[in-house]
Formats: sequence, C-alpha cells, structure tokens
Amino acid sequence: MVATDLPGPALEALRKAGAETRPADILNGREMTAVMEGCDAVIHLAAVFDLGAPLDLLRRVNVGGTEVVCGAACDLRVRRMVMLSSVAVYGQPSVLPCPEEAPKRACDAYGLTKWESERVAMRFHAERGLPVVAVRPSLIYGPGSRYGQALYFALFAMHRALERTAWPVWPMPRANQAHVLDVCRAIRFLLDRDDAIGRAFNVADDDPLALDEAFEIIMAKVGVRPVRIASPAFAGLVRRLCWAVSKLPMSWFNPLNRWVYRVWLRVCEAQAIHSPLKPRLDRDWLDYLSHDRIYDNRRLKEMGFQFTYPKAREVLGEVIDWYARERWIPSVPPPAVIRQERQVA
Repeated sequence: MVATDLPGPALEALRKAGAETRPADILNGREMTAVMEGCDAVIHLAAVFDLGAPLDLLRRVNVGGTEVVCGAACDLRVRRMVMLSSVAVYGQPSVLPCPEEAPKRACDAYGLTKWESERVAMRFHAERGLPVVAVRPSLIYGPGSRYGQALYFALFAMHRALERTAWPVWPMPRANQAHVLDVCRAIRFLLDRDDAIGRAFNVADDDPLALDEAFEIIMAKVGVRPVRIASPAFAGLVRRLCWAVSKLPMSWFNPLNRWVYRVWLRVCEAQAIHSPLKPRLDRDWLDYLSHDRIYDNRRLKEMGFQFTYPKAREVLGEVIDWYARERWIPSVPPPAVIRQERQVA
C-alpha cells in the first residue's frame, strides 16, 4: 500500500501505520503520477475539510486536486478509483431519508466544492473511461478525528474542567453518523464491485441520532449535567436563531474563536496535555442545528454491505473514552488545580 500527503506529521503517521509513503502535492500532476506508478487502484481522500475555510482555498484543493488525481489515474489506467465525497452535497435534504439521486443544494462552500469534485470525476468517467466510484459519508466520527464530533468532545470537556457542571439541552435535529471504520470498510468493499462504477453511495448508519442525545452522551462522559428545556417553542426559536446567525460573515466569529482557543490552551496547560484538537465554532456548523439530515443507505446495503457500527449511540461513549485515554481532551481536575489556573489567568 502506498500513501501520500505533504511532508509532515500526517505523512509520518501513515508510515508508522505500515504504508509505503511517497510525499507529493495533490496539485502537482507530475508528482501524483509518480506516486500512483505501479498502483492497481486509487483511493482519493485528500481535501480541505474545514467549514471555516474560504471558498477559493476549498475550490483550489478539493476541485483542482480531484482534476489532477483523475488525470493521473487515467494516464496510468488504474483498475478502480474511489473518491471521498460528502452528504454535504445535498445541503438541507429535500427528501428524508435523502437518496443519492436527490437534488444537490449544498449550503456551504465545503459541500459546493465536494459536488464540483464529484462532477469532475464523473466527467473523467464519461469522457475517458475512468472507473470511478463516489462515496458520500455522513458526519464521520471515531478515534483520531480532529473535527466534527471531536470539537464537541473538546468543548464539553473544557466546560467541565472549568468547574462548570451544567449545560442546557433542548430538542434538536436528527442526523446520521458514520463510524470511520465503516467508511473505510465501504471504500474497500466498493473497490471490488464492477457494478458500482460511475455511481455514488451514501455511507450513513441506520439510526439517526438527535444532536441533543449526542450531547447528553458526551456530557455524561465528561461530568456535565444536562438541563433539559422541553419547550417546543424554545426549540423552534433556537433553530431560527441558529439559521439567522449562520448567515453572518465569518469575521463575526473570529473574536469568539480566539477567546475559546485561549481558554482551551490554558486548560490544557493546567493539566499538562498536548492535544491536537482546536475547538472553535464555525458559522456553517450552526446550519446543522436547524434541519434534520437523514440519509438513505439502502443502495450500499442492497449490494451486500453490512455496517459494523449501525447505531452511533451505542459506541459514541467508547469513542470519547479513547479521547480521554489518549489525553486529547482534559480530564476533570481537582478543584484546587482549577482555582490555581484561574489565578494565573
């Protein structure tokens, strides 16, 4: 197995995992051709996954990189290529559960560029015969993730480490998750299916999880008490407010995120941990608090694929335990430690 990335920690981690590593820039066609030389199949995962990133960066890497990878794969006549897309291409789904043929109405720059990337790959399939398959995972979670659910783990653990023991919850939208190992298994499964070529597949678990339920699982693990607000009127008001705030310029969020990160660093320093997580609030995440996002996974399952983790609620606690064990999130320190930290701050 050959793996590539820009030179740095990510490439070193791939090497330690047992892959032959060949450093390359995804935007450099000559380098990508050299990386793929001798490979039977290509799994294209490289992209900027950051809802706070500017459109020009996302388009340059996500779309431009896909163009380069597809060109090299065609030149080398690989047997199969699987590209990682996202359910973000649907935006707010017009049909629930959302099937693969539903309208593509991406509501953020990331989703827009993932849909553009898919269309690039399928153009290579139509015009040059590239045997490509697109995989559209829902929100990926699992050990090692530094974004998505991992930011919630960090924020709630930080909240508890500051001796704040309660947090309000209310009825929130539901969404499917996808465990990272199931995403990997789906990619491997589709590599060997000729009837998958030229098609896209949702990878989403069987049991949509409400965000407030996910929050309660996280809070139970880090020692925060949920204060449930059962009012439907309040929930509706918050949804509308989140939708409105999600339309504000990203610059409005920058001062808040700088403050959150400073507090995070102080908490980590107080506990002598060096976490790779960088908790923050991205504007486009707020849009996920306004609508259900439920995806139809029947196309993949009808081909014979079975999920190892069909229900996120059953394993989310184990994932949080991994973050605590690896000291990616702070533990609950003795009160004296926090009082001392506040005096230093």
